[in-house]
Amino acid sequence: MDVKCKHCKNPYYPSVLGIGYIGDGKYRPRINGKKTSVYESWKNMLQRCYSPVYHNKQPTYVGCSVLDEWHNLQTYAEWYYDQPHSQNAGFQLDKDLRIAGNKIYGPDTCSFVPKQINTLLADCAASRGDLPQGVGRNGKGFRARLAVNGKPMKLGTYAEPEQAFAVYKKAKEYNVRSMAEEWKDWLHPEAYNYLKTWELAGYTNSG
Repeated sequence: MDVKCKHCKNPYYPSVLGIGYIGDGKYRPRINGKKTSVYESWKNMLQRCYSPVYHNKQPTYVGCSVLDEWHNLQTYAEWYYDQPHSQNAGFQLDKDLRIAGNKIYGPDTCSFVPKQINTLLADCAASRGDLPQGVGRNGKGFRARLAVNGKPMKLGTYAEPEQAFAVYKKAKEYNVRSMAEEWKDWLHPEAYNYLKTWELAGYTNSG
């Protein structure tokens, strides 16, 4: 039996960030007072795209959007429960790995991936200033360091940032491809193929 939204008289009212609505169907935001996993996933997705507060903390999500059909919890839930690993502990919704540079959440762009994969390509640009990815200052030199499964791996110290970056780039690409192989059976084929051929963009010192 279909269950209408108990939190609003109109199930099509955009009650979540002025965008998302519960819709008229069997999927509910809460069961016995506890938020359902699909509702949490759906709401978090909308938050990443449409919350100014979230954008202040995570500006990389500015400009991202959700397909109109997924504004409806019922439609998103049907896709969610049909996806491998959507309810596995430690798996997260990802929009970046099936299509390079994608900024739209939808059924043809998203999949669920392990957290280790979801954070694999993160670029902490704000914390390193004008230095290239994977490079930091070390006295008068520049050290290269790679995070592998959350643990820092020292790659040496070099006279120039370009040298340190070249070492980091090679190690990073090897790590990404190794992780893709390790999680191959858990990844959408498009996400696996993207990671297996991924290359880190080069660095040009503009100073």
